[in-house]
Amino acid sequence: MYREEDYSKENLDDNPADSLLTMNIKLKEDKKFGYFGKVGAGIGTDDRYEVDGAGLTYNKKMRTGVAFSTNNINKSASLQEMLRQSSYRNYNPNNRYVADLGTEGINRILFGGGFMQYDFSETDNSRLNNQIRANYEFRNTNNFLTSATDSRRSGDGEVYLENADRESRATTNAHSAGINYNKRDQDKDFSINANFNASDNNRISNNVTNTADEGGNLLSTSSKSTESKGNSNGLVFSTSFRNKDDDDRNLKSFSLSYNLSYGENESESRSITDFISLRDASQNKYFNRQNNTNSNNFNNSLNVNYNALKRLLFGNFNLWDVNLVATNNVSFSNSDADNRVSDYDSLTGAYMINDSLTNTHRVTRIVDRPSLRLSKNFSRRLSDRFNRYININANVQGQFLNEKNESNFSYRNLDRSYTFFTPSASVSYNYQRYNKYTIEMSLSGNSSPSIPTIDQIRPIVDTSANVYNISLGNPNLQPYVTNALSFNFNYRREESSKKTDYNVNLSGSVSDINDAIVDSSIFDKENARRTIYLINMDGRRVYSANFRLGTSFKMKNNKVLQFNYGLSYSNTTSPNFIDGLYSVARANNINNNLNVFYTLGDIGTVQVSQGIQSGVTKQTSENLGSFRAVNYITQGNLNINPLKNLTISNTVNYVTNNTTGQASTLWNAFASYRFLDSKQAEVKLSAMDILKQNKNIVTNASLNNLSTTVSNGLQQFFMVTLSYYPRKFGGSSRIRSSESRSESRSERRSDNGGERRSERRSQSSGSRGGGMRGR
Repeated sequence: MYREEDYSKENLDDNPADSLLTMNIKLKEDKKFGYFGKVGAGIGTDDRYEVDGAGLTYNKKMRTGVAFSTNNINKSASLQEMLRQSSYRNYNPNNRYVADLGTEGINRILFGGGFMQYDFSETDNSRLNNQIRANYEFRNTNNFLTSATDSRRSGDGEVYLENADRESRATTNAHSAGINYNKRDQDKDFSINANFNASDNNRISNNVTNTADEGGNLLSTSSKSTESKGNSNGLVFSTSFRNKDDDDRNLKSFSLSYNLSYGENESESRSITDFISLRDASQNKYFNRQNNTNSNNFNNSLNVNYNALKRLLFGNFNLWDVNLVATNNVSFSNSDADNRVSDYDSLTGAYMINDSLTNTHRVTRIVDRPSLRLSKNFSRRLSDRFNRYININANVQGQFLNEKNESNFSYRNLDRSYTFFTPSASVSYNYQRYNKYTIEMSLSGNSSPSIPTIDQIRPIVDTSANVYNISLGNPNLQPYVTNALSFNFNYRREESSKKTDYNVNLSGSVSDINDAIVDSSIFDKENARRTIYLINMDGRRVYSANFRLGTSFKMKNNKVLQFNYGLSYSNTTSPNFIDGLYSVARANNINNNLNVFYTLGDIGTVQVSQGIQSGVTKQTSENLGSFRAVNYITQGNLNINPLKNLTISNTVNYVTNNTTGQASTLWNAFASYRFLDSKQAEVKLSAMDILKQNKNIVTNASLNNLSTTVSNGLQQFFMVTLSYYPRKFGGSSRIRSSESRSESRSERRSDNGGERRSERRSQSSGSRGGGMRGR
């Protein structure tokens, strides 16, 4: 086992921390082909069912895999996940790939997919590679979702309550296919990738919203029903070439990459909106509207890196070991949209074109980002003792942006050009004490500009789209710049002789936005409707911090005890105006989680965790309200093997919300038994939501809003599933021939005299992922 630099990454700068941990495994000749997989079916109460299967075959140069699934138990299905779960294992410690009762709504899924990978050589690592891969996936999803959302918003001396009930049914068909080829040798790397996708969808939804004042007096009510259908297709293409890798001494060291994407979308929708004001009948609104939209977008970019700029400009002059890399990225994008809006005319019984909303819009954007990257490395190594490394980077970069907007509405015709200075810098430190510990630290900063969109500057106001939030935009909005600073610290103890290991990670970031785009909102107190007028203001900041601590204890009889604690904090501060009152809004979110994991030797595992999620939103103005919500999440997981072929699992998830006073307990249990002489057959009993208390509760805290959503999900059901695991690895298990034994003795003699030489020739191992998985 040894470290290998990841040569697939650009500008590696000889960083030993940025490497791969490689295991040099050589399969026996007769084990370099085989197959394994799984096929299963289950039936349960409440008409629940599942059928799935997956298989993977491999030989010296090729791997192929297929998977299919259909179920109505919210069981996620993806090609890679299903292939991972098709391998034979004694038990599922994390209970992955099971019915998901935490997913919103009830989903019926039909999935099928496959992949093929061919290696033109038996070598496959980050330095030498020559392979082609193709994949295809199809997914059909039928979703039924209901939800109830309670929200609180603050106005001048008022708190507005909003209750929204939603119901929707949606059907989606999605196809995706891809092919990629990569060839890498000691000096060159070439890759080409193409991905295709196509989808269609149909959706029916009904929403009912009621607003009230803090005393519970109803102010207005709104109902909206929508029927829509659409389809889309797209292509993503990319290719890259690197010559002489990152050897800055060679004048031919450069890299090129090109990316292209194209997409088309068509959609039709018909919606009926009925808004009723209980305070002022003149504000009542009724819309029977039809929308037809056709759009397409085209994006492409070219990126060029020249790594030998120092050698080109200064020849053999070392320039104090400072490396120079010149980069230029040019991108061109174009998007077209044709939006036709019609309103129902009761006199003629037909839909008539709405000239105030029907529009065409084209956006053309050209961006050029030239940059000069300077880097310097400091390193010191002592074989088998320590390794110290420091890397300093500075990137001097500019951005030239031109955007042209064309529309049939003259006020949306806009041609804009900008020039920005976008520097960045970073410092990283790595210290590795062999078989002792590793310390990694980094600090980085950057400046990134953004420009307001045409819909923020000169929007087309459609009062039927969202009757409670009407955005007027602001033609005087200016670009804003985000200045960000982030850091990371990581400590790992790596003493194999110790019975205790631990690791610590601390990370954080702060962003300050100059001329940030913020809200200036006016509330209609009679109907609790909000009109938004965007403005530029300084003072918007975002802070975040994360802390992780993990430790494990090796105990007697092959038992391990692990503790993990995580703390995450985020704060968003933004100035704003509400009903003409200046205020600074602050949204704080704090998450705490303590996890304890214990292995019971060969008997099983037990895991418990406790989490606390807190969200607070405050306004500095005394006339504006503040809100707070706290979720308590308790989880437990038990896996035991009381008998050799029997596994019993239990999971418990308990959630309480202090805002609504609601609580949810989800208890699931599983029992699996392996049988047949080969133990390749399995029968599994699943008891889901045993207490019949499952609820999906989500709380969101933003700058001036606190909402809690309770949505539907799967309820109690019981299921029996029968599975079979076909598998075969290599030839027969008989004693190898004398020729094979002679070859094995020869290999052992060679290994005894040349272990280091074997590591240097690791590419000759020819290890295959499928074979490793099967073993």
